[in-house]
Order: sequence, then structure tokens, then C-alpha cells
Amino acid sequence: IRVSTSDLERRHGINGSLTWLARPWLDVTGIVRLTSGQPYTPRVGGDINGDGSRNDRAFVFDPSGAVDTAIAAGMRRLMDVAPAHARDCLSAQVNAVAGRNSCRAAWTASLDMQFNLRPQLGAAIGRRLQLQVGLVNPLAGLDQLIHGADDLRGWGQPTFVDNTLLYVRGFDPVAGSFRYQVNERFGANALSRSALRNPFQIALTARMQVGVDRQRQLLEGMLKANAAATRTGPDVRTMVRRLAPNPITPILDLKDAMKLTPEQIARLRAIGDSLNAKTAAVVAQIEAEMQKQGKSGGDLQTLFPKIQPMLQDARNNYVQATQSIQQVLTPAQWADVPESVKNPTLRLPAGQAGGRRP
Repeated sequence: IRVSTSDLERRHGINGSLTWLARPWLDVTGIVRLTSGQPYTPRVGGDINGDGSRNDRAFVFDPSGAVDTAIAAGMRRLMDVAPAHARDCLSAQVNAVAGRNSCRAAWTASLDMQFNLRPQLGAAIGRRLQLQVGLVNPLAGLDQLIHGADDLRGWGQPTFVDNTLLYVRGFDPVAGSFRYQVNERFGANALSRSALRNPFQIALTARMQVGVDRQRQLLEGMLKANAAATRTGPDVRTMVRRLAPNPITPILDLKDAMKLTPEQIARLRAIGDSLNAKTAAVVAQIEAEMQKQGKSGGDLQTLFPKIQPMLQDARNNYVQATQSIQQVLTPAQWADVPESVKNPTLRLPAGQAGGRRP
């Protein structure tokens, strides 16, 4: 029994997503998928051995030594234009029957993107309107934009390699051998010249929040409560810390029970230090804005639209920190993390949410 590579093998696959908070009103998310190339066998077009299967492996003729000059010329032209993976595969098997799945296609990539916009549309609407622009397979759109419809490179398309190296063009009864013609598109992506391709699509979605803005109601309640408690204006640092507490402290309190390693503890502390620095920057921004409004912070109706994006930044920083924590911990350790850290919620005592009970 001879063991060889499966036709369905994909040795490596990498999936990743990245979210960039470009502005308080805009975040961009990209989802990337990379897959290593499929294995394939150089074959002869047709069934030359009469077994009923079109799976006959091709003989790789030497471009400089083939007796048939047409075959030699065809192999030379193929070697000049073939993709690197196909050229290297053939060069390693000259003057021999190609091995099963001895060649491997290039890596393939796909990309999807999403833009989430929350524009500030005045005091009446605020950020209630959310726009979502989704780009499905933008690589295909870039391929056509850059190279034109007649010279596509197959960006954003799955790879189906043309694995036919030779076509039979006759049989020489005297020599007892077939006559072949070289397929000079061997190794190319067959989908790049097909009309059936994964399209580039754009989707636009709009959502309008109707009714009470709970987030604004809660945050305004915090501003009023802090202002009443200090009598000199809102305690910005306490307010922001309540929105974005440091999640590392409760986790490190459980380090023995969770069996955290020294390396994990060091990485968690680095995440906590980074969050503290980001929170301090947000506090400084809010304090600077409140100084413009006067010592007491000015009128809440004027102040809130200005600092809400900053408060949201602090909240987003907290969420990103919890996501980083999950990457540091094992699944079993993450299961032991307190629910208040994994799924943070903003809670206010009754009567602080803008004068209403939640």
C-alpha cells in the first residue's frame, strides 16, 4: 500500500478578524481567511489506459531533451508562463511520470469588510441612526478595477487548478506511443477565466432607534448623581472607572483557584496597565471638555452629546480588554472568570437614571 496526500487536504487555514475604532462614530471590521493550496496531480486529458477513469498521470517531458519538437517547444513555453508552484513541481519531476498530488496550488485569500457609522445628527436624533455598509468579497472588485474584466487574476476566488498537462492528439502505431500536445495553461486557476465567480457585493443597512435612549439615560443619571455627591461637579474619574473598571483585579484575586501560570499573570497585568493608560487618556479628554463648559460641567443637554463618544470609547476599551483576557486564558480558566467581568452591564441605583427608576 502506497500512502499519498489526499485530494481534499488543506494543510493550513488561518482565520482572523480585526476591528478598528477609527472615530467615535465609525468602526471598521475586517474578516480575513487564508487557506493553503490544494494538492493536485499533473494528468493526461482523457482515458488513455482504458480503465474507465480520467485519472492517468502525465509524463513530464524535458523541455530541452524531448524527441518530439512540438512537445519540447510547448514545455518551454509552459515553463515561461506557468505559476511558480506549477513550474517548480514540473522541474522536480522531469523525465518521469508525475507523482500523485505531487503539486500544490498557491494560497488563497478572502476578505469581507463592514463599516458601522453612528453619525451625530443633532440633539433631537443624536446617534440613534446607525448605518452599516458591508463589503462582501471586495478583493474581486479590486481585481476587476485594477486589471479589467479581460485580465482578471482570480483575487477573492476559490482555486480550482487546471491540472491537465497533456492532451492526446493521436497514436503512432509504428512507435507504439501516443502523440501529445502540451496544455500551456497547466497550473492556472480555471475560475479566473470562468463566468461563474464569487461576486463583489455591497450591502447597506440602516437602523433607527425609536423610544428612550437607555444608554443616554443611564449616563446622564451618573453625571447628575456624581455632581450631587461632589457638589463641585461630576467626579469624572469615578464615573469613567464605573463604566470601564479594570477587569484584571478580580481575575488576579482568583489566580490560585484558576491556576494561572506566571506567564499568564504577566500578560494579564500588561492588559490591565494598557487599559489604565487608555482610561486615563479618556478622563483627561472629558475633563478638558468640561472645563470648557465651566466648573460645574455646564448644562447636561449641551455637555452630554460632547462627552458621550468619549464615554463610549472607555466602554469599548473595556470590552477589548476582556477579549484580550480570553485569549490569554484557557477555555477552562475562562469559564471560572466571574460573569460580571465576562458580560459587563451598566447598573445604577434606583432614582439615578435621569430621575427615573430603571
